[in-house]
Amino acid sequence: MAKQGDGLILSLEGDYSAPDGASITLVLAHPTGLAGVVEDIEGDGLQGRIVYVYARDDGSLQGSATTDAEGAWTWTSADADPAREYFVVAINPAAEATDYAPSAINRLNPVTVA
Repeated sequence: MAKQGDGLILSLEGDYSAPDGASITLVLAHPTGLAGVVEDIEGDGLQGRIVYVYARDDGSLQGSATTDAEGAWTWTSADADPAREYFVVAINPAAEATDYAPSAINRLNPVTVA
């Protein structure tokens, strides 16, 4: 893919065919979900924390993500509903972890994330 001016040129390589009377549809979708950063009290990102995403209305687990070296995480799902509220809990999965008060964030709505 290469941007050219105000348009977008999409180049597909290979043979693409459909049965007579059928068509091929190309769908481009932006992932929807949540993103954030898990930090310590000094504001330093925490690596390797598991962030669990739950639906706020029924508490069902929707998925999880693991923080990177800067503490950043992203959760995307085809089922993420921008009208639904979610909450997240970040934990340290290490057996030697001493931070027994996991971080929680409440009332989140999914957005388009890159």
